[in-house]
Amino acid sequence: MKVRAVALFAALLLGSNLCAAQSTFEGWYQIEMIIYSRPQQNSVELWPKDIKLNYPFNWQQLYHPEDPNGEPNVDLDRTPFYRLPRDARNLNAVSDRLDAQPGFKVLFHEAWRQIVVDENNSPSILVFGGKEFGEHSELEGSVNINVSRYLHIKTNLWLSEFQTNAGQSRNQWPVLPQQPQKRLAQQTNNTESQYLLDSSHSPSNANSFSFSDKDVNSALSDFLAAPYVPREIITMTQARRMRSDELHYLDHPRMGVLIKILPYTPPKKAPQQTAPASPPTSNSAP
Repeated sequence: MKVRAVALFAALLLGSNLCAAQSTFEGWYQIEMIIYSRPQQNSVELWPKDIKLNYPFNWQQLYHPEDPNGEPNVDLDRTPFYRLPRDARNLNAVSDRLDAQPGFKVLFHEAWRQIVVDENNSPSILVFGGKEFGEHSELEGSVNINVSRYLHIKTNLWLSEFQTNAGQSRNQWPVLPQQPQKRLAQQTNNTESQYLLDSSHSPSNANSFSFSDKDVNSALSDFLAAPYVPREIITMTQARRMRSDELHYLDHPRMGVLIKILPYTPPKKAPQQTAPASPPTSNSAP
């Protein structure tokens, strides 16, 4: 009986230590990621067309400090999800070497800071890169970075090759989903316009972004009128366990991802200094 009690106590102690260790991994990190395309090795390689492309519900875009939607005069040392300047990145030499290789092309290279939490509460970072073709980019999708006992990354990326829309068949490639930040901006503008036109507008509907048949028809019309259509779409859906302070590589026949995650501690704000009190003035005559 005593042995069982000791074993149970040891198990509980080990479990509590694991939970404590796990919780210490949540916190601020600086994340740097490079996504690049690589030359096709097999010219006759066929990629599946029965693919589903979508953005997650819990998404987060990266802001430029000068973005109109961002905070003015943002403090990059203490504000998450802002693109850091080039001199704050650590993989510039790696990116330059990749770009110099024949057939390789860096599509995305950014560094940012965020608080990394568990998967259920972790937002997915929107990723766009390469050349733009109408409303879309060569590289689109999202990545999710979360933590449990280890850091984890999940990629939800697609690489598209475009051709001019001349009314040809879509070759069964799916319609590319609209980038969520563009859809949100468009729906917000439509909602604001409807607010001005509709005297029966209710404030409770101001943040409603549900899709209607009209939205679906509009998306189809936009596709038919799009200047470009996909000739080929290649997806990269992977999950990888990571450690901080290490450079990790995710491989794919047509793409590659390099990512490095560093623990980060935001600097403490300097205490506000109060202006020294002015010496009392006397109105009495000497």
